[in-house]
Amino acid sequence: ATGEATGIKQSSGGAKVEGQGLGDAWSASVTYENPLFVAGLGYDKAIPSTFLGKGILNASDPEIAGGSVFAAANTVRAIGRLNPLEGLALKALFQTSEVEKSDGNGNGASTDNIDDAQGWLIGAEYNIPQAKNWTVKGQYSQNDTSFKNNTADFKAKQVIAGADYAFSKQVKTYGYAGYLTLEQADKKDKQPVAGLGLEFKF
Repeated sequence: ATGEATGIKQSSGGAKVEGQGLGDAWSASVTYENPLFVAGLGYDKAIPSTFLGKGILNASDPEIAGGSVFAAANTVRAIGRLNPLEGLALKALFQTSEVEKSDGNGNGASTDNIDDAQGWLIGAEYNIPQAKNWTVKGQYSQNDTSFKNNTADFKAKQVIAGADYAFSKQVKTYGYAGYLTLEQADKKDKQPVAGLGLEFKF
């Protein structure tokens, strides 16, 4: 991505990166797959990301960590998917992120105290043999952000369960529900998450 003189900035179409040269921010990944498993490794260099995220219930008046921080980060991410039985898939993800050092056009002073963030996810999905149109899913994810001073770690945890129903190869509907928990020291927000959608492949 080519940076702009305005520095890191959120916009309706995504995000702007810092710097003014080609390749100031970039991403790369490699994957391997066969019928039994899929593995992948990726790297983001100075790609803007949100740290200390907010949930629905604390979006307007966040009690925990004072709200989200938007910052360029260097992130390493590893993913894996194992298919031990027909219709069953086990999934996992791990990533670690470090905030880029502030330089005026880059991250603001609010990011200087962030040390790093470690995140992981495990999940499974199962296509029911007796009802091939149905796939049930579940996953648990967690992200811990640590700080350079004595600030308590910020923890975000989410557990979700859901199901897909395929009308055809092109059309399916899906739904999910679960809980998001945000924690920092003795403060905690626990709130529901839910979604319903329709996917159509042209």
